[in-house]
Order: sequence, then structure tokens, then C-alpha cells
Amino acid sequence: MRKPILKIGIAFLAVALLAGCGGNPTSEEPVLTEAQYDYALNEIAKTVPLVVERTTGITIHTNIYRNSLEPKAPLPILKDGNDLILTTGGTLNIENEDANMFIYNDYTINWNYAGEGDEAATTAPYAFSTDDKGVMTAAPGYPEYVQEYDGGGRPIPVDMPSPKIGRLYATVKIGEFAKRITIDMQLNAIEKINFYTLPQVRELNAGTVVGVRGYVTGIFADWNNAGIADGKWGLGLFKLADYKDTIKVGDLIEVVGQQSVYGGLTQLQWLKRIKVLNPADYPEVAKPEVQTFTHDQIKDQLGRAEGDLTGPLQDKDSSLVKFDAPFTFKEVKDRSGAIIPLENLDPAGTAHYDIVVEGKTSEGVAFPVSISLNYHMGAASQAAFKQFFVDNGTKPFYYEGPLGWYGGVLNFGPFQFEGMLTLA
Repeated sequence: MRKPILKIGIAFLAVALLAGCGGNPTSEEPVLTEAQYDYALNEIAKTVPLVVERTTGITIHTNIYRNSLEPKAPLPILKDGNDLILTTGGTLNIENEDANMFIYNDYTINWNYAGEGDEAATTAPYAFSTDDKGVMTAAPGYPEYVQEYDGGGRPIPVDMPSPKIGRLYATVKIGEFAKRITIDMQLNAIEKINFYTLPQVRELNAGTVVGVRGYVTGIFADWNNAGIADGKWGLGLFKLADYKDTIKVGDLIEVVGQQSVYGGLTQLQWLKRIKVLNPADYPEVAKPEVQTFTHDQIKDQLGRAEGDLTGPLQDKDSSLVKFDAPFTFKEVKDRSGAIIPLENLDPAGTAHYDIVVEGKTSEGVAFPVSISLNYHMGAASQAAFKQFFVDNGTKPFYYEGPLGWYGGVLNFGPFQFEGMLTLA
């Protein structure tokens, strides 16, 4: 017996979801009978992924499909706040000789949801949107709760709201026929997260749980820390170990954590989650820019008292910078401030080092600034910095990389050696 063939072409997918074969559709679509339409509608409802979870690609099946299974499939459960991709149309190519069904038609789908426009509805709402490529999405109205955390990042127990049922309606139209398919899902409560831009995060109280988006600019080799940037602004991420297999430099990521300031460095700590995003979905997040500053601005910042928030580089920590003039090597200090010979810098150890370099203002006034060698960058990068100065001595060089702070003092805070130093 020949099986029915259903060929689907969906506008927003790059490849066919179900491959078809056979059949020669005519140049004009046949007019369907109601029986043919019901048959086609049933095939669509059972075989076409009308709703797909955006980030995981998981299909949210129609009620018709779930009820056709033995035993009946349970409601799909969503709990992470992902948007849903919605099918908006396709093309049928159905051939079933036994049922005498030969259907070659385009179809369209319009979307709404149960309780739309009814403020008293007990079902969850959805927010529909369509991007510039024609991809339609629905953001489910998850029940939300505000989670509070103690000083160690541990959640304080709260009353969780009950799950809600979300009911989407897909109205499928072929020719003059139109009928509605129902798609139910259970929406579990999610933590309410307010998202901010990177400069906005700096204005918040320490301990505030926030969401941010930015491009990864550096990761320490032991995954303890990372940096992200959005255009001209940067932010540190602390205790990254749980996400070591999740991100890489250049990724656009979404991060949720608690705002904190450590040694002058603004960061998120006690990270709750990290997701890698598609940059096309977030055009408002600017790619990192390397900003040029002058030696006069460094000298100005270094001359200000700790806590003076008016300096030209005060809020540029973790952003990418370069300067209008070169620097020269002066000496190496350990974290206690003691001067040590360059050859005593131990890349394989667990100490922090400051390579002190000298800049000069436009009036020729010399000033010191440190390149902070954090042992978290790994032995190879520390060895490369050491070798650069062994090989080049006091030859002038340029620095291009992250700006850092430690103990309220501005420094250069690279994550790795590559691309940070170039001879003048």
C-alpha cells in the first residue's frame, strides 16, 4: 500500500522539514472538497512542526498529534523562558491512492491564543513578533517570581507560583477552507530577570540579580573569569568554571548573575545561567569596539583618589582600549609591591605579578602603569609576556586589550598574550 506523501515548504526554514517524492502538481491549485481539506489538515497537525522551541529546536506537538499516540502523550512542559518559532505556511504534496487523496496546495497559518484580549483569562498569554526575515515568534507568558539571594549567592526560599496552561491556536487556511488546530503546553514559573545594558549595570546596587548580553572578549585559562563587552562598555564575569564548555571568545552570550565590584572591577558573580545567542536575533547589542585614549588621560586617572568616579577611565574597566603613544618596560613587582628580577617571574606558579611599564604625557611627564599578570591566564601566556620583555628590553611597545583595576588602581588586565603587545 502506498503511504501518503506530505511535502512541506516553510518560508522561514532553510531546508524542507519533510521530504516528498512523486506527484506532479498542476500550475493551478485544485479546489479541495471539505473531506480533502479535513484529510490535509489532519496530516499537517500530525506531521508538521508548527511550533519549535527557539534555542533547542524541540517540537511542541499539536493536541491532535499527542492524542493520536497510545498512550496519549503528556503536555509538553516549558520552564526556561525560551521563545517559540511559529510556522506561518507551507506547501502540500499529498498522494494516497488508497484514500483517493491527491492534494497539491499551499496553505497559510494565522496565530492567536486562548484568552487573547481577556484580562480575566486563566490561561497564559503570548506576545507575537515577526523579525525582518519573516520569522514569527511567540514569547509565552510564564508565571514569574522574584528570587532573592544571600551574600553568598544562595537563593532564599520563596513561594513559587503555580504553572499555567498556554493554549495556542493555529488557524490553517487552504483555499476557502479554514479550521483551527489547538496546541497546549504547560508553562512552569521562571525567575523574573530584568535585563540591562552594560553601562546601566554599573548604576545598580551590589547584589542585584541582573541579566546582560555582550560579546566574550577574553577567558582566563582556568575558566575562573571572563570578560564581555557591548560596544564601548565592558563587564567582568566571576567564577566561570560551571560554564567552561559553553562559551568561547567572540560568542554573543546572555548572562544572569549578581552585580558586584571587586577591587574597582565591575562584574557579575554567582552566575545563574549563561546562554550563547544568535547575533542576528540581537542587533541592538553592539560588537566590541577598541577605544583609543591618551597618555594624558591615564595620568589623570592615576592621579585621582580612590572612589573618585569622575575620571576619564573610571568606568572603562573590562572594555577594550589602546593608547596614542607607546610604553617602555621598567620593572616587575609581586602583589605585595616588592620588586623582583624579571627572570624570577615564575609562569608555572600561582602568584600575581605586575609588569610595571612607563608612559609619558604630552608634556613629557613620566608615569608608571601596570600590566597585571593573573595566574588564571595560565603558564603559557605568562611565559609569553615574560619572554617579550626578555627579548625586547626597553624597546617601546603598544598595548591593546582589556583595561583593568585592582585595589582601586587602574591597570592593564589582559586575558592572554596574543594580540596584546606590539613593538612601536
